[in-house]
Amino acid sequence: MKIEMWSDYVCPFCYMGKRHLDIALQELHLTDEVDIEFKSYQLNPEIPAYSGEGMQELLSKKYNLTLEEAENNLREVQERAEKVGLYYDFEDMKPTNTLDAHRLTKYARTLGKDQALAEKIFKSYFEKGGLISDHDELLTLCKDVGIVKSQAYELLSDPNIYQEEVRRDMAQAEELKIQSVPFFRINQDYVIPGSESIETFVLMLQKIIRETS
Repeated sequence: MKIEMWSDYVCPFCYMGKRHLDIALQELHLTDEVDIEFKSYQLNPEIPAYSGEGMQELLSKKYNLTLEEAENNLREVQERAEKVGLYYDFEDMKPTNTLDAHRLTKYARTLGKDQALAEKIFKSYFEKGGLISDHDELLTLCKDVGIVKSQAYELLSDPNIYQEEVRRDMAQAEELKIQSVPFFRINQDYVIPGSESIETFVLMLQKIIRETS
């Protein structure tokens, strides 16, 4: 079974969606039976590496909310995440550009380490206040999953490496009319848009197994 997941590393619902999928696969004993491919998507490709602006301010400006309203919205997201064992630290979160993180994930896939790296990047950003556009941070995460530091450094030093692959994913998302992430496509025929519940993933996966067996 092939599962493609369009997502961005600064999307709180993408991390939740990934966790929901992981739990559903575990429940169905399918974890080792599927090939999950992370497809690149940038919610804001023009955002700088880091402006110093926090999540509350960013959300307030984007949706014309008061800071109190923005904080309440973020608190609701935190509570949803906690239900599946994710602990978002919006106070220390650093909104940033994700192109390099996506490029590294493309490289990690060639090594069979993309799943582990993606989890590390998500956790760094949402739970540890990591600046995931910073090359030192990314190199540390690569080392944690067994990627040779010198090879990762070479990639990060050349902005052209894997950039075309990232752009291709985003162009494909446009062709598929993907307007929000996460977005899951299974065996190129079945679609799960959004961070649906674990139950929804389980039911869809069971349906696919029945119809393709």
